[in-house]
Amino acid sequence: MSTKVTPLKVKLSLSTQNYDYRKYKILQLIDSQPFFVAQNLRKKLPSLLGISRQQFSNYCNVALDSTLEIPANKLLILATLFNVNPFDLVNIPSKPVSMNDFIPKSFTSAQEATKLTR
Repeated sequence: MSTKVTPLKVKLSLSTQNYDYRKYKILQLIDSQPFFVAQNLRKKLPSLLGISRQQFSNYCNVALDSTLEIPANKLLILATLFNVNPFDLVNIPSKPVSMNDFIPKSFTSAQEATKLTR
């Protein structure tokens, strides 16, 4: 007799420290501040962003596989506040892209490709 084991789903909340399971590093940046500063940030950031406390909590706890996205203007405000690049707020590693990735493999060189586009 075998039993099926479902994978453990990590519950994300403001109190847990599971930063790797979140799409954005907002809580990690808040928690890296001194305690009283972090406490004030948690209280005042929602009003600074013009959102409710519940929406701010949702932004902080977006799971990696979720389709929820924080609007770009809110990310820019957070990046400016924490003095980081907006891309540093995203917890998903990005793959470096070069121009060669867009050139078809049939071209032998990039020069040959540019000759055809002129």
